[in-house]
Amino acid sequence: MGFLSRSIPDDEWTNSARTILDGAIEPATALSDAIRREDMERQADAILEITRRFPSLKDSLRGIGSPTSAEARRAKKNLELALQDYVDGASQGHKLLIDLREGLGGRITSGGFAGRAATSRFVFQESFYKDIVKKAEGRLETARTFLTGQPEGRPAPDTGKPGRNKAAGPPLTQFFIDAVDELRESFARQKQLTLSQVATTGSWCFSQAAILGMVVSTEPDEFLGMVLQRIDSTRISEETSLGYLVMITNYPELYSADALATAVASGRSKDVERLANSSVLMADARMGWSMDTAMGLGVGIRRPDFIRSCLEAQAHPNRKDWANAYQAGLAIPAEPDAMSADDQVEGVLEVCRAYFEEYYPHAKRRLDELTR
Repeated sequence: MGFLSRSIPDDEWTNSARTILDGAIEPATALSDAIRREDMERQADAILEITRRFPSLKDSLRGIGSPTSAEARRAKKNLELALQDYVDGASQGHKLLIDLREGLGGRITSGGFAGRAATSRFVFQESFYKDIVKKAEGRLETARTFLTGQPEGRPAPDTGKPGRNKAAGPPLTQFFIDAVDELRESFARQKQLTLSQVATTGSWCFSQAAILGMVVSTEPDEFLGMVLQRIDSTRISEETSLGYLVMITNYPELYSADALATAVASGRSKDVERLANSSVLMADARMGWSMDTAMGLGVGIRRPDFIRSCLEAQAHPNRKDWANAYQAGLAIPAEPDAMSADDQVEGVLEVCRAYFEEYYPHAKRRLDELTR
């Protein structure tokens, strides 16, 4: 491997690494302070400085060889990862600032669905950006403590326990979308969707995540990191299907019985149709689906008995109501093709096991333990 892999005494490596650390501390601290102060202008300045300076610091660190002791090698790894995390965090922060300048900020204040979708997108992007910086802070502090022998005086942020999942796999939302061939193939080509497509896909993500949440509710820690931890407080009935629950919660102006009845009675059904067919940017739709998935997983964890009751209700639909709906012209089969509650659960777990095995192996092992 040559020059880059040569071993050098710890003292020699430490002296060289301190110079690299000194070059990183100021812009890293400036970014962290700007985030804590919620000062977007200073964040932009720090992001620019990190983007300019850190790639050369990474190259310098790679060029000084490796220390001999295990402790020093761990410090080297932490410093390498911290520099890369700051570069990744700066990239995400830059994208967030660009989005805000190019229209996302305006959509947030516009109200209605566009405003809600834009707000969800902003919260997701900002959370992702801040999480990367927080991880970088912890790693840089660990390396700094070794190199200087002096802790900073405040606890380093948690960088994750050994053996836990890395937040590197696709979001849980993507697993559920990719599991449906027509969704995966269609969405790969589309840049815009209709509001009704967003709502129905969100309901699918919610219901699948709710079932997973029910299964892992006794030990949820391994799974919560896959989604944003947002659970809406909503009044829910055990007679409501899981998918319809989130549709009437998120889009009452489109799917609630009162809204539909009012529109028909007032001769404004065309307005509801236009709303259903209104365009939504794919990026905003994906942010909304992430929230739907998070809410589903959270409700499943918090209310597993409720989710089980919903599944039992879906497994035994009211045949009289079904027949009346079919005779009224609803586009449904003449007879319900209901799945048992256990089959509904197993269908979700089959998808999860396949994706977890590739991207979240520790969650896969935990899921297997919970479902034996």
